[in-house]
Amino acid sequence: MRKIQIAVACVAVMFTAGQSNAASITGWGRDNNGQISNTPAGNDFTAIAAGYDHNMALKGDGSLVSWGDDGQGQVSGTPLGNDFTAIAAGNYYSLGLKSDGSLVSWGREFLGQVSNAPLENDFTAIAAGGAHSLALHEVTATPEPTSLAIFGIGALCMGAGAARRRRKQQQATV
Repeated sequence: MRKIQIAVACVAVMFTAGQSNAASITGWGRDNNGQISNTPAGNDFTAIAAGYDHNMALKGDGSLVSWGDDGQGQVSGTPLGNDFTAIAAGNYYSLGLKSDGSLVSWGREFLGQVSNAPLENDFTAIAAGGAHSLALHEVTATPEPTSLAIFGIGALCMGAGAARRRRKQQQATV
């Protein structure tokens, strides 16, 4: 029998009238770690992300705010600075995409979702799963058949599968 984990906390962005790029945050659901009651006030948020029991928001000035469960450093480890353009939250870790295309990852180091973050600076989007992450590379002159970076628990298996497919494609054209 498979066990299924369900996160109950929800977060929504409420846009302020007349300001299409600024919003306030409303939260509801389970609040056992302050993931709802500690929702920050203000109307200068442009993006939100919800982890297992923690949340984060991207402010209009490019800075980050995190709140909720901090048992793995997913709140206290939030980086400073105002050069972030996107955010994503996994179960007990978070990701930030910086304006130079580089990635920052913090929180629980379990299965490589923090320490295996790619070091390139050509990323354009990020996503976080429970224990793995994805990032899109910017396409330049001649892209590889796969322009996707994967880190965390699924990275090794997916990378090996892509290499096998590439070998089969190359053998078929010879």
